[in-house]
Amino acid sequence: MSLLADICPTCGHRKPRSKPQNSRYWALLTKASEKLGHSKDVWHVFLVDKFLPMRIVLICGQEKLIRTSTHNLPMHPDINRPNDPSWETYTLQVEAFLSEHGVYLEH
Repeated sequence: MSLLADICPTCGHRKPRSKPQNSRYWALLTKASEKLGHSKDVWHVFLVDKFLPMRIVLICGQEKLIRTSTHNLPMHPDINRPNDPSWETYTLQVEAFLSEHGVYLEH
């Protein structure tokens, strides 16, 4: 799917993930917290660091390595940029990793 599907045709801004998608993600992190320990915020940072690439930004002439934000991820992978992260790919990786540790959401 193209990134164009993630862009609002009216204002041109990237569409955010839906509230149900966000709620599901944080519910999964809450389950991880309850089952494996640590806060859901610690799990979020751990999983972002595990599955999303770091970026180099230039600030006042200095290069700084920063974490990719899940807020800025496109919803779906872009077939023209298969190595770029997406929310869909990230959450699939998170669910697979946590399921290996016995953490999953009931359907």
